[in-house]
Amino acid sequence: MRLSLAILLLFAFSVSSSAASRVRAGLQAFYDFQNADGQMVKDRSGFGEPLDLRIADAKAVRRKKGSLTIFGDTVIHSDRSAKKISKAVKQSGAITIEAWITPANRSQDGPARMVTLSRNSNERNFTLGQDGSRYQVRFRTRQTSNNGIPETASDSRVVQKKLQHVVYTRERSGRTKIYIDSKQVKQRYVGAPNSNWNESYRLALGNELSGGRPWRGTYRLVAIYSRALSPKEISQNFRAGAGAGIGRTIAEKPKKAPGEILFENKIAAILSQHCLECHDTATSKGDVDLSRKTAAIDGDLIAPGNSRKSLVWETVASDDMPKKRPALSAEEKELLKKWIDAGAHWTTEVIDPSIYEHKSEAIQVFVQRLTVSEYVETVKATFGIDIEKEAREILPKDLRADGFSNTAYNLNIDFKHVEAYARLAELIVQRLDVPKFTARFNRSRKLIDKDNRALINEMGKWILRGPLEEHETVAYRGIATTVMSSKGSFTEAMGLIIEAMIQSPRFIYRVEKQQGDGFEHPVGEYELASRMSYIIWGAPPGQNLAASRRER
Repeated sequence: MRLSLAILLLFAFSVSSSAASRVRAGLQAFYDFQNADGQMVKDRSGFGEPLDLRIADAKAVRRKKGSLTIFGDTVIHSDRSAKKISKAVKQSGAITIEAWITPANRSQDGPARMVTLSRNSNERNFTLGQDGSRYQVRFRTRQTSNNGIPETASDSRVVQKKLQHVVYTRERSGRTKIYIDSKQVKQRYVGAPNSNWNESYRLALGNELSGGRPWRGTYRLVAIYSRALSPKEISQNFRAGAGAGIGRTIAEKPKKAPGEILFENKIAAILSQHCLECHDTATSKGDVDLSRKTAAIDGDLIAPGNSRKSLVWETVASDDMPKKRPALSAEEKELLKKWIDAGAHWTTEVIDPSIYEHKSEAIQVFVQRLTVSEYVETVKATFGIDIEKEAREILPKDLRADGFSNTAYNLNIDFKHVEAYARLAELIVQRLDVPKFTARFNRSRKLIDKDNRALINEMGKWILRGPLEEHETVAYRGIATTVMSSKGSFTEAMGLIIEAMIQSPRFIYRVEKQQGDGFEHPVGEYELASRMSYIIWGAPPGQNLAASRRER
């Protein structure tokens, strides 16, 4: 009997281990090689636009369902830039590169490129490679070369000619680790931010995009995350195995029930706006507290699953509550009834009414317009020009809400603002000594591509409070090209570019980018600097901070 029980327990453990789910949070790209033919390797991450990979020479590989073996010279690469990976990792400052692979031998060097996000053999964002019997990772930061050197490498004799689970993690703090089969084999510190990553680089497997660094072996799985997985999460992926495709994974964040979504999106706001002024923990008129889950779901107040037995619904439906205030609308009543009948699901122990005071507008704000005062101070700090008199005459006055004039949800923009900002941008450039201003960033006065690009990038970083995206650089260069083609001067071209930058949302707004993947991400270094400087003195980061950024 004991032996049978032991066998059953062993069987149960093996089943649960094989069925272990993979970690999904922060996943940017995922390749499980399930398509066994064709020239494309599909990105099955489900995040953003798929970053599929093309096999340059299909005759150099052997494909089976769940694996791809490289035995000849080829490269497997994305047709376009891996911008979704570069942007996410630049923002988080962290990464995980995971690969289930079987090396063909232990003599490959270069290092041989297993997974690389790069341009050529000397310029990269990262590379996971094999250097003889070691695994090596190059990760570019502001303290490494453009090639990601000094690198992080495992000890010798780690590479084996068998299926191995190789994982590299880099935390935002700069701590890097290499794991083999879920066991840590290396740790070192690679400091400084990676904000200098190039978003135009493409992702590749099996070789450098420029050739010359081939890797031989078999891929079973490749995954890239925009965060550093914990040892526990790495162990979880290891237990899931090389064949744990994305279709069989379970996200860490469980899907919310419809009633929970309804509570977060509608019900909490309804209770805040109509009930909590009299019935929160502090006031509790009639000993009724509707701000706390444990107090509200009590007795006859709210009876989950039965609105007819809920005192809250009864008083709301008859318009007895709220007293001396507008009754709930028909739509709000219907939503409340629907929520109670669906089980009255709560996703928080306490409702904070300040979040919903203005019909949830506050939580919908992703960018914040500069107030008139902040705009004036920003122009003064950026260009050394006092535009206060004109700005206060031309710009619409900021509305006050909750006793403040810089409440984010109240800083709307309309056509009057657009016209005013255009007029102010023109006035600023008219007063600006354009050649002297541009010389702060680049002394060249040529409009050719190389010099023009360098000037636009450095000047844009100062004016727009952070590095330019590639598409922004291209757009501003287009202005210079147009002026040059019409035989205009350097001063004219730069004046128009500055005028365009002053009207950019990045100048008029405080913008903090998020990835839209449902997970929280830390703000970037430039975003944090702007956030703090506007909170402390209502102006952008000063010259010293900007200078330190350029030196890093």
